[in-house]
Amino acid sequence: MRYGENPHQAAALYRDPVPMSGSLTAATLIQGRALSFNNIADADTALECVNAFPKGIGCVIVKHANPCGVAIANNTLQAYERAFATDPTSAFGGIIAFNRALDEKTVTAILDRQFVEVIIAPSITLEARRCLAEKENIRVLESGPTDPRTFHHLSLRRVSGGLLVQTQDLGTIAETDLKSMTQRTANAEELRDLCLPGESRSS
Repeated sequence: MRYGENPHQAAALYRDPVPMSGSLTAATLIQGRALSFNNIADADTALECVNAFPKGIGCVIVKHANPCGVAIANNTLQAYERAFATDPTSAFGGIIAFNRALDEKTVTAILDRQFVEVIIAPSITLEARRCLAEKENIRVLESGPTDPRTFHHLSLRRVSGGLLVQTQDLGTIAETDLKSMTQRTANAEELRDLCLPGESRSS
């Protein structure tokens, strides 16, 4: 790649000898230029987050390493609309990941609403690809079906003189774990939205 997080930083991407299906390094670039350092980092964040909900149809939008929209729904279009509605301003120029096949209706909604850097999904319909081809600068990745082991890896962080290692954070939060810190208590619907119940990969 041309440079790292900033133009003055050199960078490279190393992949596992046999990357697992559904991982970022196993994904196929369908269209667009090669991903930048920041594209790769944000796409991986989005992909890992959306795959935390294997039982639901999910969409995650990431901008500057932070999820700014996360939603599960009955279909990809609804999931995208809910994720986008979370923070439309931050979604501009973001990375969008899905955990189900991407269809034409969803692509049309994305292109009508926002500028997007990268879209990644397990599979992309032919009609959706044709629609995306009209915006050739969008980087589009097809990740393939997710191997359940893909995101159960160790978390590594370089520190001066060593390496900090821990297992992945696969913990879940139940409604009973939540405590209101304000005068207004969240209602039942808000609590369900906060917990995205029953959808974590660790359940």
